[in-house]
Amino acid sequence: MSTRSLLLLIFLLFSACGEAPQSPGAAWSLAFSSQGDKLLAGGRFDNVTATRVYEKTPERTLNQITSLPAGASGATWSPAGTKIVYLNLDESRIDLFDLQQQKVSSGCPCDFFPQGTLSLLNKNELIVAPCLIADFQPTKEPPVITQAFCPEGLPSTREFGGCDAGTVFRVSTSHRVEGPVAVSYAGGCPIEVWDYRDGDISLRYELPDLEQCWIKVSDDGQQLATLGVAGLSIWNLTAEEPKRLIHFAEKRISPTGFHSLAAFQSRLSFSQDGHLLAVCFEDSVQVIDLTVQKVIFHRQFDQSDLVLSCALSPDGKTLAWSGNREMGIRLQAVRRTAATE
Repeated sequence: MSTRSLLLLIFLLFSACGEAPQSPGAAWSLAFSSQGDKLLAGGRFDNVTATRVYEKTPERTLNQITSLPAGASGATWSPAGTKIVYLNLDESRIDLFDLQQQKVSSGCPCDFFPQGTLSLLNKNELIVAPCLIADFQPTKEPPVITQAFCPEGLPSTREFGGCDAGTVFRVSTSHRVEGPVAVSYAGGCPIEVWDYRDGDISLRYELPDLEQCWIKVSDDGQQLATLGVAGLSIWNLTAEEPKRLIHFAEKRISPTGFHSLAAFQSRLSFSQDGHLLAVCFEDSVQVIDLTVQKVIFHRQFDQSDLVLSCALSPDGKTLAWSGNREMGIRLQAVRRTAATE
């Protein structure tokens, strides 16, 4: 074999294995900004729990921009991708971090629960969900979801929802004015889908056959992805009644996958047009073209390499994922099919 052929073979082998780790450590939460040029990662890096912000280069490498203060939890992007909203567990506040000024620009008290997840509604309101009761044991008081908005540092909150059998597991919203807001509980309660109209929250319907799932609402609010022990499903949220569009019974999470960090894990991610869905299971990560119901990217890992999180860029052309065993954060080019270009 010639030297040139050997080098070509080595290049192909490395290409097949994906990108090298861009950041050491394990990220249990990943999210691209709306422009796709930055990546928000929450996890454990260099043996320290942290929330970091990276800039994605055209060559699909990551440059760290900043690391948020210790105790940042449930972070999410502002619509413009210039600020980050997060729960400051050390100070019991909802903080707004300005990336350009590299400092907290505003904050408001948040003493109604110790920790939780955040999701953006209507581009300026936050849905804050209390979560992560130890081992998902039921609480004495039914947990509720809190709608919070504090543009001037003064919180305006409203409670809705609740489950007597357990605590909130995940919350997901679209960026449309009317929602919807999807809520998954850890316990014996079904997934709920809520509407937001004229400043009011109202229950649209429940998905009674689903309990404790990772959930993700598409940006346009028309689809809901659910992932759990019963498999992976895509639901039509524009129908008057719950309508399942796609179901993959074999694509599932085992009961052991719901551990203490599970509620923070981002295992589902839509492309901005809603045509592609990234899914990470315990031992693999996939990108599914929903228009043709076909897997267009698949990466399988050893059983010891647990995948924790994944995120798809808005244009659907870059996939990020992370896991344990110093897998780090990895970036992978995704080749979209002609139907979804």
